[in-house]
Amino acid sequence: MKNNKNSSLALPACMLAAALLLTLGSCNEKKKTTPTPLAKDSVAVEPINTDTLLTKVYSKEVNDSSGEYSLKFEYPEDNDNQEALTNSIREWFSEEMEGTYEGDLQKPDEMVAFYLNDMVKTAKNEFGYMPKDSGIKFLDQRRVTKMFEAKRFVTYCYHAESYMGGAHGSVVVMAQTFRKEDGRRIGWEVFKSPYNEQLQKLIREGLIEYFSFDGERITEEQLADQLQGEANQYFIPLPQCPPIFEKDGIGFLYNQYEIACYAAGMPQFTIPYKKILPLMNVTGHRLLQ
Repeated sequence: MKNNKNSSLALPACMLAAALLLTLGSCNEKKKTTPTPLAKDSVAVEPINTDTLLTKVYSKEVNDSSGEYSLKFEYPEDNDNQEALTNSIREWFSEEMEGTYEGDLQKPDEMVAFYLNDMVKTAKNEFGYMPKDSGIKFLDQRRVTKMFEAKRFVTYCYHAESYMGGAHGSVVVMAQTFRKEDGRRIGWEVFKSPYNEQLQKLIREGLIEYFSFDGERITEEQLADQLQGEANQYFIPLPQCPPIFEKDGIGFLYNQYEIACYAAGMPQFTIPYKKILPLMNVTGHRLLQ
């Protein structure tokens, strides 16, 4: 069966970003070959014009003989009325970067510089093992941006792409939704059960849509062929990435190798709120009010 998800990368790795752009919201631009998401309906969460989380972008980069390194963070600005929220987002960013920064979270310049320095140091330790005439340059580019904001929540996206030698590079994406009133991180616990038959059906429909192309819808049997591991063919686990609260629905994003091979890319789809709301608990319902 043909598949338009082949994303194998050829050297040099500087083409990595173009080969693995995401389709969810503003995390990245949408690939032309990506299947149309599940049909939207009238239930949506409107963006807000008041009580907006104010942010400022801080970035730093290094380009030397070993490679290209960059880090960009859309940092929530200090606000006495949103202290819990801003602290939660800042801590999450630091933890996504391995959580080794011991400085003041209110000093974004220092934190970004600290983590970029750590990225470069780690890469150069690895670079020392490369043959001198390899011609290879490393790549490590990361960004954290505000993806969507509504009355009761804000969703952030962490995107990291890298190449450290080998056949191809890698992309890691994690999104996180925060409840505004107290900064709580929202995860899959806002769903009644991952084993729910209706939820499993919606996940399968989303994956079938992702793997289908050119108007040719794949079958359940063909979907099983795309998934890795016998268990995935009978019970599809929830993504490691938390639920992505968007305007029109909940985004599901599986990272590379999570449920499918590298060539399958990053399986992703959106389930409209009207379909998925009955499967959420009271915490989830209140978040969308």
